[in-house]
Amino acid sequence: MPKTSVDADAQAFLTAAAITDPTISSSINKLVVDMKVAGVWTDIDVILPIVGGSASSHRVCLKTATNKVTWNGGITHNSTGVLFNGVNGYGNVDWNAPNLYNRTAIEWTKDIISGNGWSGIYISSVFGMQLSKLLTNMQTVSTGLNNLVSININDSFGLRASVVESIGTNGGKHYGNSGLLNQASPNSAPSGINYYIGALNSGGNPFLHNNRLQQFFVFGNSFNAAKIAIFKTLIEDFQTTLGR
Repeated sequence: MPKTSVDADAQAFLTAAAITDPTISSSINKLVVDMKVAGVWTDIDVILPIVGGSASSHRVCLKTATNKVTWNGGITHNSTGVLFNGVNGYGNVDWNAPNLYNRTAIEWTKDIISGNGWSGIYISSVFGMQLSKLLTNMQTVSTGLNNLVSININDSFGLRASVVESIGTNGGKHYGNSGLLNQASPNSAPSGINYYIGALNSGGNPFLHNNRLQQFFVFGNSFNAAKIAIFKTLIEDFQTTLGR
């Protein structure tokens, strides 16, 4: 039988992350091919599929096959993803936004143990997302840039996306598994600093650490509802194939 071809970008990532596992390799290849077919690949700056089970493999960006995260503090790395300790663990992502308009951050979260925490950027204004364990509800507070909106939702854990399209009415949006959850009206943008996962970046200082088990991150241009839905389907298929 002829050997199945591997997309060049997928192979570059697998080589950089030192991944040889056949299930992960085929899943990565399919993900890259599907993203290109769906027309979302070019909109992405950073993709972190968090595979390989180690801090070094979890650093590697699928889009560029380069290291894009510096891990700090208490984090557990294994085949299920990255589990932040809620005290001092976070990842400094090499992705910043000197102008936060036309920006999207997507996170795929498996679970949260207790309490609450953030990921994102904060300098007098916020771009990021919060999850809080409140009985059976999950509270989302995000998307704001000086005008936060919070909502209690009974939505299964999975995709969360913060999107900033423009200044003004409903220029900020937050999506979950079920689609658009809430909207806000941004009125300013923070300075261009790196996005933190596992905590908020306050001028280079992490705070409001979270204790989430997280498994997939995407950063890039502003994605509309249709593209957010595409990402949800593709990431969900990827996660299902890996059994996590």
